[in-house]
Amino acid sequence: MVKTRFLLLSLLFALSVAAFMTLGARGNWDFVLPFRGMKLLALVTIATAVALSTMVFQTLTANRILTPSIMGFDALYLMLQTGLVFFLGGFGFATLDPTLKFILETALMLTAALILFGTVLRNAADLSRMVLTGLMRTAVQN
Repeated sequence: MVKTRFLLLSLLFALSVAAFMTLGARGNWDFVLPFRGMKLLALVTIATAVALSTMVFQTLTANRILTPSIMGFDALYLMLQTGLVFFLGGFGFATLDPTLKFILETALMLTAALILFGTVLRNAADLSRMVLTGLMRTAVQN
């Protein structure tokens, strides 16, 4: 049963990849295939990272419901990105060295998360309140 399901999902993935790479492609195939291939590689990398981060997050917190999205980390990241663009300007943000940008974003995320969640999670009872708040925020957004 598990092998059949895995085989079906693998086949569906292969068909999806083939469709993404070829459908609607016009022009030079020497340009189209590498261009779409890089996009596909980015999509697969991000999907894998999100899945693994959620699994690690749930394992560390010993809670099967809790995800980084429910905790609000995605909204916090968007807020920090918006703030960086606001304070540095669009051109300044775009011309930042990628290594410096990564270090700056990581430091800001850690600081903001520690401040935000450190005040909310002063004791273990607040975890339930924070999960419920995150669920309400997610429901309101959708």
